Amino acid sequence: MEEAGRSVTVVIGKRGDSIEEPLVFFLPDYIKDITLGSFVVVEIAGRLRIGCVVGKGRGKAREPVLAVLPVPPLPSSLLALAHWLEEECLASLQDALQSMVPEILNAIPSLYLYPNVDYRKVRGKVRREIVREASEGASYATLRSLPATAVRKRILALLNAKILTPRVELSFRESKEDEKEGNLLPPVPKLLHSPSSIAHHPVMVLWGGNRLRRLGYYLANILEVIKGGGNVILVAPDVLTAEWIGNTFSQFIKRTIIYHRQLPLSQRFTLWVQLASSYHSTLVVGNRSALFLPLPNVRLIVVEGDGESSLFHQEPPYYEAGNVAMQRAIQEGGRVIFGSDLPSIARFSLVRKRKLHLIRLPFQSGEVEIKDIREEKKIIPSSTKEEIERVLNEGGRVVMIVNRRGLFYLVCRDCGNSFLCPSCNVPLIVYEGKEKSKRSLFCHLCGTFSEAPEICPQCGSYRISVWGIGIQRLVSAIRRLFPTAKISSFSSETPREAFWEADIVVATKSIVQWLEILSPSLTCVFDIDSQLSFPHFAQTDNVYRMLFTIRKESKRVIIHTKQPDNPIFTSPPLDFLERECRSREERKYPPFGHILTFLFDDPDESKAKDKAERLYEYILSRGFSCLPPFPSLYPKRKGMFRYLLVISCLNLPKARKILNLALKADKKLKWFLDVQESL
Repeated sequence: MEEAGRSVTVVIGKRGDSIEEPLVFFLPDYIKDITLGSFVVVEIAGRLRIGCVVGKGRGKAREPVLAVLPVPPLPSSLLALAHWLEEECLASLQDALQSMVPEILNAIPSLYLYPNVDYRKVRGKVRREIVREASEGASYATLRSLPATAVRKRILALLNAKILTPRVELSFRESKEDEKEGNLLPPVPKLLHSPSSIAHHPVMVLWGGNRLRRLGYYLANILEVIKGGGNVILVAPDVLTAEWIGNTFSQFIKRTIIYHRQLPLSQRFTLWVQLASSYHSTLVVGNRSALFLPLPNVRLIVVEGDGESSLFHQEPPYYEAGNVAMQRAIQEGGRVIFGSDLPSIARFSLVRKRKLHLIRLPFQSGEVEIKDIREEKKIIPSSTKEEIERVLNEGGRVVMIVNRRGLFYLVCRDCGNSFLCPSCNVPLIVYEGKEKSKRSLFCHLCGTFSEAPEICPQCGSYRISVWGIGIQRLVSAIRRLFPTAKISSFSSETPREAFWEADIVVATKSIVQWLEILSPSLTCVFDIDSQLSFPHFAQTDNVYRMLFTIRKESKRVIIHTKQPDNPIFTSPPLDFLERECRSREERKYPPFGHILTFLFDDPDESKAKDKAERLYEYILSRGFSCLPPFPSLYPKRKGMFRYLLVISCLNLPKARKILNLALKADKKLKWFLDVQESL
């Protein structure tokens, strides 16, 4: 049945078993025209799968394409973007497409067959029975199960002869994440767009001001593009911010669509199809996934919150939203605007080389007090309590930031038992239930819940002490000290409380982007030392970025630390950016190089270590240098011991050689890539 020149290369979506390599299928006679980017239904190991056509077939094709999905094909610009992700992020084309169009590739296809002639006119007993079964429509799976020999071959022959017509229906298996309730958002602000738009440079970096002021600049440019018949994509650092910005801009732009991966899969699929065939000027606001929507004629891409860690994709392909935005703008001839309180190191490094146009907006910093807590034993020092009381009496608002959820950790004062998770070997965090007398222990790595003990299981002691501080513990302390104040908590898990109406907001660092709405008179930062000690090359930048926004949006800031002389608390932004750039350039860290990390895990610690050491020796024997393997930050997770092998690579070709070499030794190897490189 195969015809020369009638075969296509298809990348299969990831569902269940993983098929990394593209496969070749031939096109039967009943499928006349097919274009690159078309989505098709194929059969693999008896299961129907959805794939994307990425090229002409090379090599022998034994299996046919069963049907073409009745959806618009992936635009050529996005298919080119998928190939770019494959090259730049050292990913497979399957990983790239799976990240770009999960709405389609994750759908569950059902193939129904309908007859074009009366079954009595069909020759052959088996074929006639197949057509008779399909007289009112029958699924491909039902017809395949008919008790006869070579049924599948006969079904394909009937399709090829156009006696049967295929029709595809899609269903969606929604995950628990897709079933989340809608977010409770702060009120839509009064926004006046800038009277004049920003100069038309291909790539601009907007630094400073505050988010509302930057939104005014964005609005002026967006309205200009919309009036000219173009489309715009605005990327926000997270879902909550995307919904809030989308609601804000919908006052001015009628066709504003909010898109993110927390929407149900079926709703995202509907939006994807609508946007692919849209002829109306549209503004799409979403998180980083909005960059892959098939919106035609994109003339402007805005990345708000440039430099935020949430703009980095944490699984293959390991891309950074800013780089993807620039690449898509280049392919489609559009412009990019990066806006943030503080520019990312990647963009600032290009500003230094005068490759990007920088616009600085004025801002003011609040008063900062560095409080040394090395000798402090109270959760909230007395001087801090007095300051909070003064602010509340004056009618101001207080924000308290601690980047740990729950109450605290438990430690036995007699034997030192620290109540570790048996699967992950990390301290369990205490959570308080609705009934204050009931407490539970929770592991944030594996999700294990257990009842908090009243006595130590190791020595039987009742002297169980607390260590550390979390949101719930801070809230409990604040309620005891200020019983009449209206208190609200905020974290990535509890964004639905009306935090903007509270007198005191206790939150993780995710509240920082909402400080402009809260306009606090006082912001208190706790447990900053644990963040500074996190072992990652970009952690200093992440902490400084957070503190900079806090200082900018608060009238007064108190930072509680055991490192009062650390220059990160007082450095001016330009000095910090220059110092960070020089430091990374000397060490060849991103954006001046790449860091390739291999992860080895096994229930047996010695086997995990042995795997890492074998690959280490193998890479050294091939002429590449790297550090010896070492335990991960979390040496044990979900019962698996973990070792890392980290390799610094100056350029992508070298990283690709090392990765291919490693995968040649072990095809199931787990790896990560830190990419912050810009154009």
